[in-house]
Amino acid sequence: MSTSETIKKIFENFGESFFSKNKPITLSKYEILENDPKDVIFAKKLNNSGGRFFYSNKENEIKNILKKLITHIKIDEVCFIDEKIKNKFSDLNISLELNSVQKNNGIILTCEHLIADQGKVLLSSAQIKNKKIENFPNEIIVIAYISQIVLRINDAMRSITKKYKTNSPFNISTIGSGNKKLSVIVVEDFEH
Repeated sequence: MSTSETIKKIFENFGESFFSKNKPITLSKYEILENDPKDVIFAKKLNNSGGRFFYSNKENEIKNILKKLITHIKIDEVCFIDEKIKNKFSDLNISLELNSVQKNNGIILTCEHLIADQGKVLLSSAQIKNKKIENFPNEIIVIAYISQIVLRINDAMRSITKKYKTNSPFNISTIGSGNKKLSVIVVEDFEH
């Protein structure tokens, strides 16, 4: 099995074990190995901190993962701040409330970057506008692309500076598993 196939198998096991009805859900601690690539480091760090990692190598699987996740963690209503994301997932048969994070119990976001060595997600005003993370619902679901994974926060900040040049976003913050329950769905870069 090639390194790429091994990594994909690791990724698929993270998510599938969460949905398995035959196994009790236990927090597995994954050892970070010296030769682990940044995407594997992120997955292990996120899972080790109590977060949930899901991987999709096919774009049409994203909705299936979302449906299973929303059902499994019993989210009744989901909030979207980004109109494009709301439209993309409008057929999930769940309540979709734009900009009403106070009354919903789940939120789906995109992000700037996934920070591998911390197992955290970097957000900015591009995703969360002027909202405060502490006011978000308990269940936060982030959809990101493999290309958004960086090793360290310094790499993420350099990328933001390069991406936005003179119009840097505000409200830059990180979120990890702690006060909120964080699920991250990482997908191959199809188009974004």
